[in-house]
Amino acid sequence: MAAQTGIQLLSRISSCLEIVEKWKKLNKLNMKHSKFCFLLYHRSSNYYAWIDRLNFGDMSILRTNCRKYLGVLTDECLSFREHTDYISLILARNVGILRKLKYIFPRDHYIIP
Repeated sequence: MAAQTGIQLLSRISSCLEIVEKWKKLNKLNMKHSKFCFLLYHRSSNYYAWIDRLNFGDMSILRTNCRKYLGVLTDECLSFREHTDYISLILARNVGILRKLKYIFPRDHYIIP
């Protein structure tokens, strides 16, 4: 959703959230408050920094800098820095475990072609 100014963006988002709220009430749905957050994708990290929450019915949705979606961590600038840091942390941990296991198992049990 694009807008010329932050005020226009906030009003467009609010009107869309009102439509979703009406739909939610008509279909008698409940939503978990803890699962809600939103990101504003943009080029700089402090873009519309004053928008920190959105009101959705009786709850407010908080803004986050990074969110995991389908296993990929995306941040506001779509740089994937958070995701690469997360993956490198997992790989470093597993390599460390393999390095320690190298001294426990005999060399003839390795499956290296």
